[in-house]
Amino acid sequence: MVKVDVMLKNRPENDTDGETGGTGESGRADAARGEAPRKKNARRPLAVRPRRERYLVTPLPQHLLPPGVTALDMDAVCERLGRMPEVAVIRRLRPSGKLDSAGPPASCPEIAVVEAAEGQVPAMRSVHVHVEPDLPLTGTGAGAGVGAAAGVWAGAGAGAGAGPAVGMPPPADPGLVAPLETPVEIRLRVCGPDEEPLAGAGVFLIGTSWPVQGITGADGTVTLVPATETARSVQALYVRPAGGYLDRWIHRPDLSATQENLVTLTPLAKVYPGLEERQQYGWGQQAMRLDRLPPTFRGFGVKVAVIGSGVDADHPDLKDRVRSGTDLLGGAERGWAHDVLGTGTHAAGVIAASDTGPGVTGIALDARIEACQVLPGGHFSDLIAALDHCVEAEVDIAHIAVATPYSSELVARKLADAHAAGVACVAPAGDTGGPVAFPGSLPTVFTVGALGAFGSYPPDTSQATHAGPPLTPDGLFAARFSAYGPEVDAVAPGVAVLSCAPRGGCAALDGTGPASAHVAGLAALVLAHHEDFRGQLPPRGPGRVQRLFEIIAASCRPLALPGTWERARTGRGLPDALVALGLAPGVQLGPVPPSYAPPMAGYGV
Repeated sequence: MVKVDVMLKNRPENDTDGETGGTGESGRADAARGEAPRKKNARRPLAVRPRRERYLVTPLPQHLLPPGVTALDMDAVCERLGRMPEVAVIRRLRPSGKLDSAGPPASCPEIAVVEAAEGQVPAMRSVHVHVEPDLPLTGTGAGAGVGAAAGVWAGAGAGAGAGPAVGMPPPADPGLVAPLETPVEIRLRVCGPDEEPLAGAGVFLIGTSWPVQGITGADGTVTLVPATETARSVQALYVRPAGGYLDRWIHRPDLSATQENLVTLTPLAKVYPGLEERQQYGWGQQAMRLDRLPPTFRGFGVKVAVIGSGVDADHPDLKDRVRSGTDLLGGAERGWAHDVLGTGTHAAGVIAASDTGPGVTGIALDARIEACQVLPGGHFSDLIAALDHCVEAEVDIAHIAVATPYSSELVARKLADAHAAGVACVAPAGDTGGPVAFPGSLPTVFTVGALGAFGSYPPDTSQATHAGPPLTPDGLFAARFSAYGPEVDAVAPGVAVLSCAPRGGCAALDGTGPASAHVAGLAALVLAHHEDFRGQLPPRGPGRVQRLFEIIAASCRPLALPGTWERARTGRGLPDALVALGLAPGVQLGPVPPSYAPPMAGYGV
């Protein structure tokens, strides 16, 4: 639990106190309590108030206006909004000039990003504009246990096989939870097998109410205060390392409230032999038969955008692949080259990590990565700006590591514009175990769910909580967190996916984000080598995108019988690289009978 001091008393506007021996109201109050007066120029705490919301605003077209009302241009709209109280235009998003030059007029107009009090929305609409919330973006693939910690309750109502992985009840309504009079403090130490402390590890305690979390310090320790739990009521402990080690999931942990609790993590090199000496093909690349491609099949000449949390451009496996990008959050010149979440670096590694030296091998070697940072803390407006950047930079494939429960008409229009400009957008289905998230729910993107494989992870990791019924004799299963619905086009490896991590290491993550990164990498290879892209189709445009998606979908190996629940999670099935690149005929293998159970002996790559 993070301890935060919150000042609930509003600061009087005429309180000029602040000097030593001050005579203002708060200075006299300090003296009355026997406390030392505050120092001169000390910063007063800010009163907590509801924050202004963000909105996307654009003029309504003439055909949607009442008779006799003339459509306004964006300059006039911004001028009128600027005169309203508690309304501020903070950004304008102008479409790329390459949209109109590439074909029909852009579907998504210029947009103003506005901060305003909620009560001002009716006044804004009176200017005859379209207004929609500029909602926060949600990422995917933030790590197996993070997904599990948040997702063990997510399957409620999601259908068979989507319920809690470890049988825990849903969290209580926060308004009905009473904190303990004397909360317990649970101190944990996270180490490797040689007792080396692991700093920066995320530690989660999951109980009958809301999870409590913290980050280990330099000594590998963290103290958590579950205000509504006792040590005996904690249902699960999850530890996610910063990199280099496997995560750990302990169901019904035996925790002490009086002594330090030790959690030992396993190094990746112990589970993936040879990781530090030679390049590795992951189990997912083998499942997609990417490891059987000739070494000349590389992604040279193809540009892939990774829209997510940025990419560690100094990673040894990526530094020759990631040379440009854009920071849509802070606008820093190279902000995109720093990844605080690790998911963008992981996706870039899946797509294009180099094959020179130890570590992992990407799918589309020599492809160029364009990093677009919209996480953490981004909004729909940042995704719109990232898509405009992709059009302007003539990106071929955009991996959109975003999955939100809410839709946006303006984002949908911008994705249609990107599709028309020849940008093939690949998106995750979502990690909630429920219906497909946005923008994967749109027909203009190729939507990917997540597969796992029995035997690809140790049993004491969070990956074990994601296992569903086996779908094939080789032990593939649809991950329980993977979203379902008719919008799912295909599935790809998304459990225990080994790839790059910030600060030069590796990490094994889960999610539909890593799964869709596999498809983005395969799409780059298809663009670079399939015979249909050697002059028959226009260089850029919707025809090229549509044909690319058709080739990948046609290569898929079905994994579930039509009309079954698992078919809703797996779509057309698992793409086959040899088939997609015309190196093998499409052999359609039948799904496994429902009674089949795979062997559970050992684990490895």
